[in-house]
Amino acid sequence: PNIRLLMVGSGPELGNMKEWAQHIGIADRVHFTGQVAYNQIPRYLVTSDIFVTASVTEVHPLTVIEAMASGLPVLGIESPGVGDTITDDENGYLIPNEDLAAFTAKMVRLITDGVLRQKMGAQARQTAQRYSYERTSQHMLEIYEQVIAEHAVHRGLRARWIRFWDRWR
Repeated sequence: PNIRLLMVGSGPELGNMKEWAQHIGIADRVHFTGQVAYNQIPRYLVTSDIFVTASVTEVHPLTVIEAMASGLPVLGIESPGVGDTITDDENGYLIPNEDLAAFTAKMVRLITDGVLRQKMGAQARQTAQRYSYERTSQHMLEIYEQVIAEHAVHRGLRARWIRFWDRWR
């Protein structure tokens, strides 16, 4: 198949990845962008069919949410954050850590099944809406209001208890 790999970003392993691509004979099919300005990332997402992340350290995986908002199914490793965002077999695939065979099999499935990619991509876009600024800020506001209300009720009960106790002393 006509497959290209787009590696967006930079890091300490960039040189090793370029050497590895050369070593295994796929350098002509891999494009390494290096460091990219944040406002340029959507440009790369819209040219992609799948988003793959091997990160196990993202607590709130913004890159995954951005890919989902672009309608991309996501292939990721089961870990906190990524595992909380991807629903396996719905908006992408979650692979147990270090299961290279499963990771490869799911990637091949996403590459070869266009209907599945479209279905998962649509679900991914819906999932991303849960993380919109509007929805997230509204949710936080509701939490703050609940905490304030509970604190006010608690303070009111405490004040009544003190008045009651003062009368009986």
